[in-house]
Amino acid sequence: MAQCGIPRSWSDGGRFHQTRQQPQIGQSIRFGSFNDRRRAKIPDLKRWDGASRTSQLWDCLGKRDPELWHRKGNCLIYLYGRGQSNRSPSFKVPFNTLLATQCQPLIARYIRRDIPETLGTEASQIELYIPAPPAATEEEAMRHYLDIRNFFAWVFRRSMVGDHLGATLIRLLHTMTELRCLGLNNAEDLLNYADEEGYLEMCNQPAHALGVLHFAEYCQDRRLYIEAFTHCTGMVDELYIVPEYQASDAPNHLDSFDRTLTNRLGHYFRYSKAAPPSKG
Repeated sequence: MAQCGIPRSWSDGGRFHQTRQQPQIGQSIRFGSFNDRRRAKIPDLKRWDGASRTSQLWDCLGKRDPELWHRKGNCLIYLYGRGQSNRSPSFKVPFNTLLATQCQPLIARYIRRDIPETLGTEASQIELYIPAPPAATEEEAMRHYLDIRNFFAWVFRRSMVGDHLGATLIRLLHTMTELRCLGLNNAEDLLNYADEEGYLEMCNQPAHALGVLHFAEYCQDRRLYIEAFTHCTGMVDELYIVPEYQASDAPNHLDSFDRTLTNRLGHYFRYSKAAPPSKG
């Protein structure tokens, strides 16, 4: 173990900064125990506004999302399979932006089948129908659609939505790997987005610091982990009220080692401040 308990195998940039093989169309990425059907129901969802360093309750899943409804968009996105519902589309976006961000696997998988898949940017209107995975429970379907929504939020530089920031970043990384072309550095693209949106601003932001720590631990990104860990230990008295910390005993939340080590350092810092200066 190295500094801050970081394994020596970790590197600056992390394990996901190498390009990875992408699943073939029709396959789905396993999200570990995110797909555990015994997990608790999804709690209230929050929208993280990185620019204002605030979060608000969010309840637009399955409805028209005002952040992803572009007046001049020519691609309608339905969060159900074609013929499964009469609901209006949830998103309306420019199709050429999907092409520019190399989302061809997304297009090939979900485009309306009576429309040629080789459409260019001049098409008048394109429709994508995105069903839930086969045999998904209602909760799994909600998670799937939330992942899709956050993927489009990444494409169009809008705020993310979820219950815990770190877990949401991890799921977004998997979705980007699944729905973009091969050979792309999705981790770097995600971190650039997180930086632009203000999620990497961790000073006096315990939710950001804890979320980034969780993401960095998952990606084994040494540099990002040390930075986030430093902020967490400096705000240790504030971590206890962050939902991601409170849920860290659950699978896929903050690693128990990180939580224990953060606690120990917090106790050390508090003791150092309270202890009288040594004599001599």
